[in-house]
Amino acid sequence: MWRSWVDRINTVNKNPCSDDHPAMSPEELHQRAQKQANLRDLFNQSQDLLMTESERSDIFLSQVLPAYCAFYDADPGPHVFETFYDIRTFIVVLARHLVSGIRSVPDTTNKTESSKVLMDNLRSKLHLYYVLKAINISTFGPNVLVTVMLQQRVPSVVIKLFRSFIDLPRSYYDTETKQGVSDSMVTLEDAGNVVVDTLKQCVKNPSVLTRLIVEDTFFLLLRLILAKPAEWIASPNDGETQEPGYMVWKHKYDL
Repeated sequence: MWRSWVDRINTVNKNPCSDDHPAMSPEELHQRAQKQANLRDLFNQSQDLLMTESERSDIFLSQVLPAYCAFYDADPGPHVFETFYDIRTFIVVLARHLVSGIRSVPDTTNKTESSKVLMDNLRSKLHLYYVLKAINISTFGPNVLVTVMLQQRVPSVVIKLFRSFIDLPRSYYDTETKQGVSDSMVTLEDAGNVVVDTLKQCVKNPSVLTRLIVEDTFFLLLRLILAKPAEWIASPNDGETQEPGYMVWKHKYDL
């Protein structure tokens, strides 16, 4: 009896605009709706069948995804995922660009060179960076988004991207430090953080974790994180000893 009265009082006194629903002015709500409408229009343009595939892809990569990511960064919440009338289609297109972007990396017997080219693409705002960031943002959305990504095998693909980090030479890290980063690129750390954070979100989802275990992909991830490097840089007896560059990604899992 006492419990029911307390619950009733709490319900009456609860501010509907508090917690997850902060109060917004009519002007702010209008601005949000306008951003949603603009983003929908951009996405519809990127799916216009009267355009060539190259033109549609260019609009999606250079306009839709940056706008989607900026919208979420400035105003995160479930309304971002409600922007598109068919969010499933958006995720499918997103997954398709991820796969095609990876396949665009030329095949080579040299894993180091392939990883360098792939990382350049992951860091490029004109290629895969916004694709990865949009995937990361979508992992914070409703379960239906994660389900669609799972159907498109996105988590498994991201794990394989993480695997490619291990093949990066130390010189790749040093080059960024010496030469700086251009406006069209993000730092190696920024790109890596998006991948790592996406993987962390994936393994928190029971459905994704189950699929990764069944596919044995989850155990690949564990091996990548837990395996010790085969060799250290320089001799442990001199003062110049450095761990391999890829150890930075292992440390991000706090293991």
